[in-house]
Amino acid sequence: HALAEDIAVLPLLSAAPEIIHLAHTRELSIDLVAGAYFATGEIIGLDRLRSLAGRINASEHWDRLAIRRIVDDLYADLRRLVYESVGIRCGFDNHKAGQCGGALSARRFRFGD
Repeated sequence: HALAEDIAVLPLLSAAPEIIHLAHTRELSIDLVAGAYFATGEIIGLDRLRSLAGRINASEHWDRLAIRRIVDDLYADLRRLVYESVGIRCGFDNHKAGQCGGALSARRFRFGD
């Protein structure tokens, strides 16, 4: 049971370096930035897009590289979006960190559906 939980958490850990970097850059708490990061990813449907990209049967090498590049670009865009939105919402002030925890979850945008 504990092993299954550890395995389930692995995809989330891949975001840890970006979250830590964003928190350090904006001088905000890691919890705040992590919440904004995952909420934004959910709002824009990033996991769904990544999953759909993984289902594409690309037999050619260049097609696989293009798909991988698109997914990488999605994550880079997510990082930029969180960087800007957390900074704007929190006013670049660590004392306001508690006030902006749910800032992004108030607006819901979905692609597809």
